[in-house]
Amino acid sequence: YIPNEDLPNFTTKPFVEGSLFRTLFMRYQIDVNGMTQEVRAIAAEKEVASLLKIKAKSPVLHILRRYNTSKEGFYLYSSIY
Repeated sequence: YIPNEDLPNFTTKPFVEGSLFRTLFMRYQIDVNGMTQEVRAIAAEKEVASLLKIKAKSPVLHILRRYNTSKEGFYLYSSIY
């Protein structure tokens, strides 16, 4: 998840060298400088199980990340199964 603030033309141009972090740095002078994460083992809900082609309630890891940046109040978030 990326905040939609002060990123002109972000969705209209390809990433620099295929990298989100490089794009933020080169085009917008925003440097990703840290990250915190939480890892949980959970039972897969129906939607997640369907996307992963596994049975509902199968065990999966859910990783939540918050990336800190050089721009005050600007964070990136990810939710990975």
